[in-house]
Amino acid sequence: MSEPVTFDGGTGSESYVGDLYRTAAERVLCVGASFYRTIKLHKELIVQRLKQGVVFEFCFLSRKADFARIAPQFGQTGDQLRTEVEATWAEADELSAKYPRCFRVIPTVTSPVSRIYVADPDAERPRGAIVFYAASTDSVRLPAFKVDNFREPPWQAYFEDALRKVQEASSNDVFIIHGHNEAKWRELKEILTALGARPIVLGEAHGYGSVSWLERFIRAAERCEFAIAVFTEDDWVKNKGKQYFQPRPNVLIELGFFISRLTLSNIMILVKGNVKLPSDVEGVVYTSFNENISEVRAKLEVELKAAGVI
Repeated sequence: MSEPVTFDGGTGSESYVGDLYRTAAERVLCVGASFYRTIKLHKELIVQRLKQGVVFEFCFLSRKADFARIAPQFGQTGDQLRTEVEATWAEADELSAKYPRCFRVIPTVTSPVSRIYVADPDAERPRGAIVFYAASTDSVRLPAFKVDNFREPPWQAYFEDALRKVQEASSNDVFIIHGHNEAKWRELKEILTALGARPIVLGEAHGYGSVSWLERFIRAAERCEFAIAVFTEDDWVKNKGKQYFQPRPNVLIELGFFISRLTLSNIMILVKGNVKLPSDVEGVVYTSFNENISEVRAKLEVELKAAGVI
């Protein structure tokens, strides 16, 4: 059975979190928007357990998350949420630098709907605590529950969501949005592989059965925390007395999906030659290349490292 716990900053649920950290046998998993108070409050205990070889994994918002979009659900401004997340990163960076083998940070650009703490998630009966976000990420009035077994309903769904979030966030999958120029997306695929990323190309995605192309795209896209759109000379257009090349419509549709899901901070747009950008994309920062994507390999590497993909 699970029981409610008052989230009051020092006792209650935080006290129980301390008990989880103290008694975990091998691994602790924490997934949420931010963990500044938790890490600060329990740092001495965390360090003690790290020295004993217990692995701590914290999955929380990336520095590149769209704070302005995410913050309103917590009743905060983008700057307020950014400050809270930056404080979490400061604490986490210090621990990951000192204990790189045991302290792992997993950035995500999409906000979890709850904060979850699990001791030994691979155990037969993983136990922990779950705190449901309301109009705040950190309030004494947030509903919190002790969970004796995350593999039992109703907690199993939240547990599986947290594991999925970690899997997605820690993935090095990069979705390649492309048009008709096969040579360019294949060149990009080779570069990404050489850099240590795992390129995902819709036409090569397998294991989805006989589902529609749209559903296949959505399933493949949801695995990725980064996307690269390649604008090549696909369609020759005559419009109002002007003639120019533009990318295929599917490239713009897929790009729109990723902008909505990941925001532009986790997307690169590569533009070949004199391809005209649609008016909806004008003003967006993009990277140009003349003939070969290898011309911008260094830029690709910088962006992928900044996003935590490689």
